[in-house]
Amino acid sequence: MTGAPIASQPFEPVSIPEAEWKRHLCTPAGEPLSEDAQMGVERALNWVNEHGCPWSFVSEPIDLETENDRIRLTNCTEFTSRALAEKLRLGQAHCAVAVAVGAGPSVSAEIQRLWNAERPDEAFFLNAAAAATAEQLLLRARKSICDWAEPTGLAALSQESPGYDGWDLGDQCALLDLLAAQPAWPSAAKLDILHSGMLSPEHSQLALFGLGPSAVVQALEPSAIPCVRCSMDPCSHRRMRFAGDMPALVDTASSVAVETKVAAVIENHYDYPDKALRRWSRELLTIDLCGESVEATFRPDCKTCSNMGVPFGFVYSIKLGLRRDGYPIRKLSCRPSDSDYQCMCSCIADPDGFPQAMVSAPGFTGQTLSQTLEWNPVVEPAGCLCRQPSRDHKWKIALQTVHYKLYSDEQ
Repeated sequence: MTGAPIASQPFEPVSIPEAEWKRHLCTPAGEPLSEDAQMGVERALNWVNEHGCPWSFVSEPIDLETENDRIRLTNCTEFTSRALAEKLRLGQAHCAVAVAVGAGPSVSAEIQRLWNAERPDEAFFLNAAAAATAEQLLLRARKSICDWAEPTGLAALSQESPGYDGWDLGDQCALLDLLAAQPAWPSAAKLDILHSGMLSPEHSQLALFGLGPSAVVQALEPSAIPCVRCSMDPCSHRRMRFAGDMPALVDTASSVAVETKVAAVIENHYDYPDKALRRWSRELLTIDLCGESVEATFRPDCKTCSNMGVPFGFVYSIKLGLRRDGYPIRKLSCRPSDSDYQCMCSCIADPDGFPQAMVSAPGFTGQTLSQTLEWNPVVEPAGCLCRQPSRDHKWKIALQTVHYKLYSDEQ
């Protein structure tokens, strides 16, 4: 897809919701801001709007293709990120838009001036205001992309940035080069990359938005369509109903009741640490969207418990329906990817019967992916698959990693 730049965003005063202020000020969500804090954030935001010169830039759409962990754009830019490549494939995105935003070049100097003048509270509020401003500018950019893409039947997936989990910060330079090569790139931007990979001036951010078919984006990432979280009414540009107005249909997998339960499960019911799930989802899992189904492939680290711990390959395949239906499980299967599994002691003892037991799958067909989190079999954290508890352990890891990946990407 080619075309003129979607937008080089003109400045409009930035507003920041109170919930975002609380997050940046590390204030509990359920507690109101104090009067002093309210005055502090208002002064800080006014300074950013009046003197900071916030800005944003949205590139023209650029065609792309993915191959394994690589993303190749038609302008010869190339990125390496399994997380980004999977998101683009899952969202059926064949083009993307690059975005740059900044709270303004003078903000950092003002923050330092306030610190030097022993006015730490004002410096703290201004730093929070600048960071929140950059985030709000990205939200505005996403909305402008959706407005532009709607007539073409496309919508923007949620943003990814170098430095996000699964995308190395080293790609920051390539993304900035891509943006700076755009004909409409503002000369006043003056962004630089530090040796650390961070941007200068501070409170700036680069991002990439994949563009996929609207129906696919809505099914995978309903929150990526800004209308879902916007209560403005009436509005002639609305694409989807405001989530707060949607009826709570308790008899379908796509109901609000199910989504509430899923959110609670995500927070409280994984049996493995977040760090482990994050690593497994990044290193051992691939996910692809195939028509009206989601196909996940999990390749765990396996090795025999005897014969000097011989490593062997094993592939777990999990075929699901779409998110709008609660990711119903359509098929579970597993298979060895090499012949080294034959070194397992159970295979040596029973070379005819064991392979059949080894590739058995739990009977979750028809259930939603979230329902599998309630599965609590006896497990053995062994590297081999000799015993049923070991096999259940691997299946449990596979299912929870897939759930973690699909739902954490939507937060």
